[in-house]
Amino acid sequence: MPVSGSLIDVVVSLALVYVLTALICSAIREVFASAFRLRQKTLERAVRDLCGENDDPCVTNNLAGRILDHPAVRKLRLPGGTAPSQLSARLFAGALLDELSAAARTSGVHRPRVADLIAAAPNSDLQRTLGLFAQEAGMDRQAFGQRIEEWYDDAMDRASGWYRRRSQRWILAVAALVAVAFNIDTLEIARLVWVGMPAATDAAMLTGGHGLPVGWSLPEDGRTWAAGWAALMEVLAHPTKLLGFAITAIAVTMTADLLFSLMRRRSAASRVERLASAAQVAPCPAPLPVGGRVAERAESDLEASGLTRDDIEDIQRALGMTGRFLTGHLDPATRSMIEEYQLSVGRRPTGILTPYLVERLLAPSER
Repeated sequence: MPVSGSLIDVVVSLALVYVLTALICSAIREVFASAFRLRQKTLERAVRDLCGENDDPCVTNNLAGRILDHPAVRKLRLPGGTAPSQLSARLFAGALLDELSAAARTSGVHRPRVADLIAAAPNSDLQRTLGLFAQEAGMDRQAFGQRIEEWYDDAMDRASGWYRRRSQRWILAVAALVAVAFNIDTLEIARLVWVGMPAATDAAMLTGGHGLPVGWSLPEDGRTWAAGWAALMEVLAHPTKLLGFAITAIAVTMTADLLFSLMRRRSAASRVERLASAAQVAPCPAPLPVGGRVAERAESDLEASGLTRDDIEDIQRALGMTGRFLTGHLDPATRSMIEEYQLSVGRRPTGILTPYLVERLLAPSER
């Protein structure tokens, strides 16, 4: 039989099939993950592990539960009371220190120090861990909190790897079911694209006899459902068919993992682009009269530059704000500090961020 396709045709056809199937399997996986709250359970498991409470999951009123039920964390819940699936390191460290401070004050300490926070930890494992961080931070509370944030980020990286491996197993199982359900046989698809016409086999009959590489359909020749089912089982029992389905499931799993990695890299790159655009040096225009509507409108528009909470925290640190004032929001305290900074550089104190101020505050010389 003459060859009607080429290697490029086979590769492109299989790539399109794998990408489309990977998208379908990823969507099914997301439905299951949402239904069974897999992300929320992963976060809860990681927090319990950090607090040293995974050995006894039946403990009531535990530290991990109080952290996840902290008012600042509770506000992240979705409508309906669904627990959050993600928690920032800053928020975890703040909730942990607040719960330890509350426990220390309960024991009679009015102004808890780092040593008092360590003593308030509910188990020896957490006390030893926090004691190590306190020594590394020189018993400085701010450095102690930053060390806890780094500890949490490391734990989340480990939890993300565990969740990713679990998701890969889910996608592999779903891909195998989808491959069988839709007759996505890699070997058969490659053969059909290569030779152009299928052989007159039961597989060709079950796919409609039209050379379609995907999908099952019973032929309209009076065959009963029982006979059609028997022919289908005979096809599925063939080793070559099973090998084709296995190759499809593995390739779809790898494709879904590649798409997930590309999405994460694009998300990280978009944040870098936002930071770069926000820090671009913009020519400083001549100051307009105070109270002019044109000036107020221009600065308000320039402030809407897509800054994230992390960007605003960096700006707050550059303004000299620390501790509980690092909110990640343009609150009244931050506006007041912006006004003071504007006065120090000879600009009109509006309290509004402009690209000029963002560039000045995020520059390394200002930190």
